[in-house]
Amino acid sequence: MIRRIYHGSKDVIEKPKFGYGKRYNDYGLGFYCTDSIEMAKEWGVSLDRDGFANIYDVEM
Repeated sequence: MIRRIYHGSKDVIEKPKFGYGKRYNDYGLGFYCTDSIEMAKEWGVSLDRDGFANIYDVEM
C-alpha cells in the first residue's frame, strides 16, 4: 500500500535524512510528517518567510 505524507519546511527536501532536526522539538530529532497537506503548509512558513509542503509517497 502506498501512503502519501507531507513535510513542511523552509527548504525543498527531495530525500529525507534522519538526524538533521532540532533537538528541542517536541519529540526530539526526527523527520516529522503529516497526512495533512494543510498542516505541512503551516509548518513550512514563519512570520518572515514562505515555505514548502514537501510530498512523499511511502510504501507501507
